[in-house]
Amino acid sequence: MAAEKLTKQRLMQIVIMMLLLIGAFTWRSWTYDEQKTLSCKGHEQCRIQVDSQMIEVFKTSMSSYEINQVPKGWMLTSQQGEFTQIAPQKWSMNINPNQLAQPIYVVLNDTTRMQISI
Repeated sequence: MAAEKLTKQRLMQIVIMMLLLIGAFTWRSWTYDEQKTLSCKGHEQCRIQVDSQMIEVFKTSMSSYEINQVPKGWMLTSQQGEFTQIAPQKWSMNINPNQLAQPIYVVLNDTTRMQISI
């Protein structure tokens, strides 16, 4: 391929693309929030403090957990189980039996990840 002369239009296109990429990476760096992971360990129950809220986790059966004192407006998510809201601040979590050998992680309000070891 023969070398072509660098035109003003091509130079402007390269500069604009570089500025867009630098702006995107800078914005992503400033807005990034690292998700903190907290560990909840116990025999049949455990308690964990998240943002000045005390959350209790109870093991109700081999593949079922109950999570109490969850603040209103918080959402619980997990790739390992399904949540059912029992009461305003009480949730039930059923784990897929095939995933019991893996650590159980629950994401609280998109900012905190809780590892359950009961």
